[in-house]
Amino acid sequence: MNKNVIIIGGGASGLFFAYVARKYNKNLNITILEANKEAGKKILMTGNGRCNLANTNLSTDNFYCSDKKFIDNILKKCSVDCIVDIFNEIGVMVTDKSGYLYPKSMQAHTVRNALVSACILNGVKIIYEEKVTDVKYNGKFQVTSSKNKYTSDYVVLSYGTNAGLKGDDTSLLNKCFQNSGQKITDILPALCSIYVKTNKKMSEFFKKASGVRCNIDANIIKSDMKSSGELQITDYGLSGIVIFQLAHEINYKLSRNMKPEIVIDFLPDSQEKDIISFLTCQFEYRKKTLLDLLGGIINNKLALALINLYNSDNREITPGSKNLPDLELEKIIRFIKNVKFEINKTNDISHSQVCSGGFDISMIDENMHSVINDRLIFTGECMDVDGICGGYNLYYAWASAYIAGRSLEND
Repeated sequence: MNKNVIIIGGGASGLFFAYVARKYNKNLNITILEANKEAGKKILMTGNGRCNLANTNLSTDNFYCSDKKFIDNILKKCSVDCIVDIFNEIGVMVTDKSGYLYPKSMQAHTVRNALVSACILNGVKIIYEEKVTDVKYNGKFQVTSSKNKYTSDYVVLSYGTNAGLKGDDTSLLNKCFQNSGQKITDILPALCSIYVKTNKKMSEFFKKASGVRCNIDANIIKSDMKSSGELQITDYGLSGIVIFQLAHEINYKLSRNMKPEIVIDFLPDSQEKDIISFLTCQFEYRKKTLLDLLGGIINNKLALALINLYNSDNREITPGSKNLPDLELEKIIRFIKNVKFEINKTNDISHSQVCSGGFDISMIDENMHSVINDRLIFTGECMDVDGICGGYNLYYAWASAYIAGRSLEND
């Protein structure tokens, strides 16, 4: 007997679920209700338009989740090879760039177009500009959109947050499911830049260093969270992947009225003693200005900004200072390797790549079904799981959708 399936959201996980579910059960009548004029809108934004599909280096440590066993189950049930096989099947050749997986074309359009085409060719119906406003269950689901009403045996929640978007608020739809007993944790920005609390000297630092890119080590004070990689200094604060990786933890602390601080090592590849040795062994080093000395080991624009910031504690050190005592040089290098920034806030949801929070996974079983109503299914971004940069969030979208789609195989 045929069963009707309504998927709310035609993004990455919604499209992937639709294809997999129909592939393994031709008796399913699947309809995707997409609020926008096109499906897979966020897919086009991923990987700077290249779509970082997944990563071969998978572990539970790559994800933020209240229960690591939930992630471990997903990793065991859906390998990267399984996802690559599906993409090969629908016409997307995948290439491995040091563990980062991309479409061979290096274009996100390739992925989105292939998924939409595969769904349509497999008998999936996609209805655009169909924003769902209410869902009720009384033996069957009654789904109400801005234009129509639908009856369905299953409802799949594949809609995401409004991360990276404007005007795609899903709070009313979330409330609809909260009223039926599903718990939802606070939705907060993740993988985003941060604003730093500033005084006169700190403001001057960002003014002078804005636009600089450099490799750093960063860690959140009183936390185990650390990150290494490229930093981008802006006129308001700190950005770049190295900061994005810390945003989840920073927002967690901010939401609990804590005052997170991060410490940045601007010379992460060298020990303090080795840097001092390098500086003091130079020919006539005492005749060189401090800016000239630091300019040999760090971005010149950044060196100037850091000298000025170091001088904020009433020190009489300037970029032109010469003949500095070795002890003073040691203090300066120690400072550059331990610069503290107090966080004011992160960027907002519309400027974040993903969000933390969503449907509580304690109420979702190993096949992505609700423990309250096993005909309610979850995939991708709507759940309280988020990954670090590197293809992990898209992996989770594909994997959760694959597991959920296979769960209807024999229905």
